[in-house]
Amino acid sequence: MTDIEIEQAEKTLNLKEKRYCNLMRKSFEISLKDRERAARIHDKAKALYEEITSTRKALNMELS
Repeated sequence: MTDIEIEQAEKTLNLKEKRYCNLMRKSFEISLKDRERAARIHDKAKALYEEITSTRKALNMELS
């Protein structure tokens, strides 16, 4: 990967991490009123987290 591609991947990861954080916060806030909706939001966050970790591992291997 070129430096530009790595930088773009890191920017994308940062955006995904912010999205994950927002989803987890929203899930927590909604959980008191609507547990099913909170569970769906939490599932989306969980999938995003797995994507973030796999991408982060791939980037770290690329940089090594």
